[in-house]
Amino acid sequence: EPVTRHEWVASLAKALGVATPRPMPAWMAKLGGSTIELLSRSQRISNRKLRDHSDWAPATPCIRDAWPAILQPE
Repeated sequence: EPVTRHEWVASLAKALGVATPRPMPAWMAKLGGSTIELLSRSQRISNRKLRDHSDWAPATPCIRDAWPAILQPE
């Protein structure tokens, strides 16, 4: 399930038990030039081609469900 950058950050913050950080203001991204502007955008991608052409499948349907396993110390 694709998520926006805000959803990704919010779900990580929730899993860590901390407040969700505020996003960078648009005016600040513009001050940083084209590279910062690019990095501040939410760019969702699909894993459909990988799934269609291989035996790979995500372990969980969404990152929100994966955080407990990812954050668990080994």
